[in-house]
Amino acid sequence: MNQLLVLIIGLPCSGKTTLAKKIAKEFGFTHFTTEDIRIEYLNNCNCAPNWEDCDFSPEQLKYVYNEIVQRASRALIDGKSIIIDGVYRNEMQRASVFNIVENNTNLMVLPYYLYCDENESLRRLIERKQIGTNAPAGVSGYKTIKELFVEPDFNVFEYIDTTNGIDSVFSSISEYISGVL
Repeated sequence: MNQLLVLIIGLPCSGKTTLAKKIAKEFGFTHFTTEDIRIEYLNNCNCAPNWEDCDFSPEQLKYVYNEIVQRASRALIDGKSIIIDGVYRNEMQRASVFNIVENNTNLMVLPYYLYCDENESLRRLIERKQIGTNAPAGVSGYKTIKELFVEPDFNVFEYIDTTNGIDSVFSSISEYISGVL
């Protein structure tokens, strides 16, 4: 069985965590998400987090992305396949994950970039806020992140449109992962 690292990136509310959780459940992968580590960081620091329209501070960015790499590396050493999801807004952040691969030649990487129509992403974001689930950003936070986001190299990342929901793409991704395991 191949050891896999699935990397899912994209703007807030593009379906990253929803897809990652489905893949993790289906295949028993260990799942790491930047949002969970950010929440952990905010709960453990002596700061007063502003959850509405918040974006990562430089300190949070450094902590979260370093922590993901450390935890993912440990899981890989333990022989687990993993899935990482987060915005990963620029090449430097993405490189931190790909550097893990350089240290593990037996590891196969499946990088996905999830795209969702902005109106649908904002609808999902507002819905999440209304039902009280943790939303990564408010509308202005989403727009700030979108302005800073650098689209990935499409020779590296598979582009997946999730505007119609995760169920519309899950079966083909699941079949592909099954084929490489």
